Amino acid sequence: MLSIIFTSPFFTVTNYVEEPNSYNYGLDTLLFVDIKSEVGKKVFNEIIKRQSQLETPLIELLIKLDEGENLFRWKDEKVDIKDLRESEFEITQLTDGVPKGQIFLAVYDLRPTVYIQATLGLVTTFMICFVLGAGTMIFSKFTNDLVVLPIESMIKTVQAITKDPLKAAHDEEEKLLLEELAQKREYEEG
Repeated sequence: MLSIIFTSPFFTVTNYVEEPNSYNYGLDTLLFVDIKSEVGKKVFNEIIKRQSQLETPLIELLIKLDEGENLFRWKDEKVDIKDLRESEFEITQLTDGVPKGQIFLAVYDLRPTVYIQATLGLVTTFMICFVLGAGTMIFSKFTNDLVVLPIESMIKTVQAITKDPLKAAHDEEEKLLLEELAQKREYEEG
């Protein structure tokens, strides 16, 4: 049990994948830049470029400034959100400081993180099965050595006494004498 407790931190995703903290940063930057200007368009493209290179890449970016035609949308053509499970993508939307009617939304692909998490889950499961199986075998051996074998020995002794009490006593004396001689030899050699 202690081995499970001590090794469980090795099987968490945060040890192997850095949690991204730039999701909201990109959207915040776009909120404060006039995205209709040339500089705003460059910032929009730079955010797409940088966040597409993350371990959990950007797969869709949507900015709607008003009801008119001020819609800026980028979508990764290689990934379709409809093909992803709920746990494989994250939708981030700005709500603080966003004027009414405007939308700042980004969708990120979490499949690499989910894959690592699934792998670590399997490793944890196998580890627990191994530890519990080994513990069961060790417990069974101790139980056999400390309980079952002495009881079987006592039963054999009682059966031997029942059949022939004198022979059983003689066998017991011989056994004690042999043990005494073995101890004496060990003492003399050691």
